[in-house]
Amino acid sequence: MSVQPDEVTVRAVASTDLDDWVGAVAWDPTGSVVAGACADGRVVTLAAADGAVREVGRHSEPATHVAWSPDGVLASTGQDGVVLLGDAGRVVLEGRGWPQALAWRPDGRRLAVARGRQVHLLDQDGATVGTSKPFPATVSSLAWSTRGGRLAAGTYGGVRMLQGDGLRTDRWLRWEGSVLAVAVSPDGRRLAHGNQDDSVLFWDLGGRNQLEMQGYETKVQELSWRADGRLLATGGGQAVTVWDFAGRGPAGSRPLELDHHEQPVSWVGFAPTGDLLATVAFDGRLVLWRPPHDRPVAGVEIEDALTCGAWSPDGRRLAVGGTDGTLAVVELA
Repeated sequence: MSVQPDEVTVRAVASTDLDDWVGAVAWDPTGSVVAGACADGRVVTLAAADGAVREVGRHSEPATHVAWSPDGVLASTGQDGVVLLGDAGRVVLEGRGWPQALAWRPDGRRLAVARGRQVHLLDQDGATVGTSKPFPATVSSLAWSTRGGRLAAGTYGGVRMLQGDGLRTDRWLRWEGSVLAVAVSPDGRRLAHGNQDDSVLFWDLGGRNQLEMQGYETKVQELSWRADGRLLATGGGQAVTVWDFAGRGPAGSRPLELDHHEQPVSWVGFAPTGDLLATVAFDGRLVLWRPPHDRPVAGVEIEDALTCGAWSPDGRRLAVGGTDGTLAVVELA
């Protein structure tokens, strides 16, 4: 572990080896248990307090996404086209097509699932309450507005803003390219999407302004807004790029570049509160930053190439997953 003086202290508190690629992690609402999606189809939980591991679901093909509702209901998807719900791993949605995204509405009463060219909306019990009209291409990403009124769905050709149980299109943010990741700012004023063509696009949801930022090393799938909505962190290579939306926004300005990783970044995440930013990469490093400062404030090296990460709801813990099966939890002092 490498820690910068006078900054943040990080200590490992729990870990397990699942012997296969961990592609997604998510915390329960209490911040005491983290779920992991494994390439062998397992969905497991790891308790931060004692390191206890439980298998809570199993897909017939690789598990790809996990998400907890605010009420503590765990959902998972896999390449088998199935959505599992609850500790017993009950099948609530199945069919052809690999689900690309999974997102609970902030109030926990609806679960959105992107599968194929449609979005499905489930209630807390797993019953389907709505299905969108077919998109022109595969739906790649989902993000709820923090107020829960609208759902952003990314696809080839832009982002559709969906509303209500009927998932009607409220607005169509058209863009000629393939959208890979979508993130709505905490205040609901802006939307960012990372793209296949090594770019990021920003939208003003109150108007029709858009701004495209190009020049990334590779496609951009990593996005995270700071809790106050001022800063947006993006991946797309070894360096992390941070855009500042204060004043007139990032147009014409140079972003902050956080350059510490030696391999491509696989996840970026601002803490739920405060100003800490966490990044993980295939070099096995978990690094903490405090933008606009450009030097790490803490770091942990894990003996595995890291694929994913997640903050606990209270911002006290971080969970990471790796290519060789690592599922680990670290705690901030």
